[in-house]
Amino acid sequence: MNMESGIDPASYLELDEARIRRRRMMIIAGIAVVLAIVGIYVWTHKKPPAVTTDATPNVTVIVPGRHSITTQIPAVGNIGAFFSESLTTLILCRAIAGATGGGIIPLALAWIGDTTTYAERQQVVARFLTGTILGIACGQFIGGLFTDTLGWRWAFAMLAAGYLLVGALLQQELRRTARGARAGIAAVPATQRSFLSRAMAIVADRWSRIILTTVAIEGAILFGSLAFVPSALHAHFGISLTLAGGVVAGYGFGGVGYTLVARRLVDALGERGLATGGGIVMLFAFAALWLAPHWMISAAACFAIGFGFYMLHNTLQTNATQMAPTARGIAVAMFASAFFIGQSIGVALGAIVVDRLGTDWLYVIAMVLLPVIAFAFARLLATRPPHHFREPEDSAASVD
Repeated sequence: MNMESGIDPASYLELDEARIRRRRMMIIAGIAVVLAIVGIYVWTHKKPPAVTTDATPNVTVIVPGRHSITTQIPAVGNIGAFFSESLTTLILCRAIAGATGGGIIPLALAWIGDTTTYAERQQVVARFLTGTILGIACGQFIGGLFTDTLGWRWAFAMLAAGYLLVGALLQQELRRTARGARAGIAAVPATQRSFLSRAMAIVADRWSRIILTTVAIEGAILFGSLAFVPSALHAHFGISLTLAGGVVAGYGFGGVGYTLVARRLVDALGERGLATGGGIVMLFAFAALWLAPHWMISAAACFAIGFGFYMLHNTLQTNATQMAPTARGIAVAMFASAFFIGQSIGVALGAIVVDRLGTDWLYVIAMVLLPVIAFAFARLLATRPPHHFREPEDSAASVD
């Protein structure tokens, strides 16, 4: 025993042995991931994946290989996070996983835009939202479960396995869809323009700018308010932070509630009605959150906020898929970027409001501005150019 430090030297040997075992496991896991990626690549590139038609021989309908990066690289990033031995390594691996995995939802929305007509697209996007909302809610629960049982590292191991499995299934589905490309979906000739030129063309379009600006402001106002609700409920009603977080989770359940009745609402209200209705629901929901005498009223208000938000956001998403049919992947990625950047700015500004004026002012700001944004977008829908809600008559889309 080292009398000066009080630490048994054997403990250092055990620590070194543990690190060696971990590094060996990392090498084995890395080899397994590489082999899995190579296997998926070989499997999905046995035949040329592009599908063409007689009428348009140079039109690409589906290119499965382009989607693989969004599932394979995140798997590598999460494997690295599993074996990370420092915070810096963990952050780097998570950044790699996030930067590539973040493309999954934009690509999925672009694919929906390529394989559905505009008339049916909003209902399909609403069903897609069910998976994203439930994934976010279940992910938080599963992450906590792993932390309390097997340890936080195993959450990343499960993510890596999930990415590889879902990636393989996705490639199989894309190949099946490519072989039996649906009739009646308009084809858009492939373009050879650079990424920058296509992105600039999207920004130059007036309707595209309206959609991108609206979703950025929407994300800033909503999440700039919701981010501070748990701490406000904890301070005002004296409930635990765990319960306060559960109350705000009602927002997600409200989104799921919308997806369950989306088909009926789309048929009954149309796009303008959904945007307007979403604004009205959020107005009353934030008013209830502001004036709530009990935390259970706040829970109901959060549910209503989620319901109203997705009425508006689903309409924006559907329009985003038609901003640029010849560059749908880029357009939807820009839409997602505007939404997330808006969220980040909103939380930063919300913190300033809370520090200087209090949380109640956040509720009032959201109660006023979100309906204004929703009503304005509903009005602007009437001025939308025809090519932004009608498919080209003789052109199959391609995901960038």
